[in-house]
Amino acid sequence: MTTVEHDLCPLCNQEIQVWSSESSFYETLVYVEPLTNRERTVLRYLRTVLTTREIAAALSVSINTVKTHQQNIYRKLGASGRRDAVRRGKGQ
Repeated sequence: MTTVEHDLCPLCNQEIQVWSSESSFYETLVYVEPLTNRERTVLRYLRTVLTTREIAAALSVSINTVKTHQQNIYRKLGASGRRDAVRRGKGQ
């Protein structure tokens, strides 16, 4: 069984994921890329009831740009969707 824990890297103070497996004798550290300023802005909008189209209008960007930011946010946070990203992104 493999488990994943979140921690802060003592050297760079960035969030890391610690993967461990009962079948292995070591742990592998995986660097988790931090959100960009624009991704944090989009994440704040995701906490609202605004649609993707409305977020794009508020930021003066295309809908596709907002969708790209959303995909990056989901990937970086390990989220499966908007609600999950908002829950995982608290404090971002």
